[in-house]
Amino acid sequence: MNSPSQYKHIIWDWNGTLLNDGWLFVEVMNTVLKRHELESITLEKYREIFGFPVKDYYKKLGFDFEKEPFEESGLEFIRGYENRRYDAKLYPQVISLLTELREMGISHSILSAQHQSLLNDLTDYYKIRDQFIGIIGLDNHYAHSKVENGLKWVKQLDMNPQKILMIGDTDHDFEVATAMGVDCILLSHGHHCKSRLQNTGAKVLYNLSDISKLFNIELNKINEKRVFIGIPIGTIIKPVLSVLKSKFTQNSENIKWIPSENIHLTLKFLGNISVNDLPILIQSLKKELTQNSFAMVIESTGVFPSSHSPRALWLGIKGGAEELISLHTQIEKSLGKITAKNPELTFTPHITIAKIPQKFVNIDVLQFLNTVYSPIELDVNSICLFESQLFQEGAKYRILNEFPLNR
Repeated sequence: MNSPSQYKHIIWDWNGTLLNDGWLFVEVMNTVLKRHELESITLEKYREIFGFPVKDYYKKLGFDFEKEPFEESGLEFIRGYENRRYDAKLYPQVISLLTELREMGISHSILSAQHQSLLNDLTDYYKIRDQFIGIIGLDNHYAHSKVENGLKWVKQLDMNPQKILMIGDTDHDFEVATAMGVDCILLSHGHHCKSRLQNTGAKVLYNLSDISKLFNIELNKINEKRVFIGIPIGTIIKPVLSVLKSKFTQNSENIKWIPSENIHLTLKFLGNISVNDLPILIQSLKKELTQNSFAMVIESTGVFPSSHSPRALWLGIKGGAEELISLHTQIEKSLGKITAKNPELTFTPHITIAKIPQKFVNIDVLQFLNTVYSPIELDVNSICLFESQLFQEGAKYRILNEFPLNR
């Protein structure tokens, strides 16, 4: 196996590797077994006998395919799993680990025995599709062609196989990695027990925390989220943005405009917060927020820190400024000890729409500052706790919790 520093791409298995769903496989299968008057299984037993081809696993469970075709029994399980597909959760470290590895220059893809449509649905639901340059599932429910898909994907990657690592949780993942000619690490927290995985001769680790150690990623970073509290603004200001962008006729390519779907008003930036503190933070916010819904009016333009060396372009708030300041005060009160890590001297409501790298601060912003546009009114009925994920192409925001305001 190569040194971790040599890898430039990781092919991840999905079920049991990134998604903690072994227990769900057992619960759904036990429902099917009960209907067929067959003996139920434990998670321990499941991890000892589950494997590919899936038809052999069903035989070990006691199914008689002379009485009922495998396809019918298999479809019964698949429908049960699909009905409960959102019950399973990602392992806690997944998003942070993928993000940290990407920042190290390692790209990701998923190669799964799950049906492509279900895989697309779940990666959308967990909001992690953007982490991967490829998501490859099967076009059938019975895991016939993961090896074939793997071979096609490695060819498509057009990368030295020695720079590719596969991480999975079954002996079949090792077989797939071997066929592709890439290194493999197996995690024993998933669908196969440790002894079965060790029999392959592959490197066996327990969970994603062990992967983080292998790549020298600090564990405390894995157990933290970069968060802020704010109000999503969205596409309502798109027409104004188009007008404002036209005011820069020179060096406009040096201005980093924030995508309209990412534009927001920040009420409080918290930085890295332990995932263990998030439930406490959420409950505290729910308790302290007393602000009623209100109308916010967006009007005027501004720059920070000065027009002579602008680093950020923003839109000002006219109507609703007092309510925003009141909201900020309530948030500060609710944060308790957490806010001590991020003291804020003054809060001035504004909406950042673009940033300018320091080496380009000689950009002329006079026309921008003199632009007059029709005020934009926005009803503020809630505020949100966002996670900010940093990527090479820019930040992406994910809403962790929404807090309705009083009506």
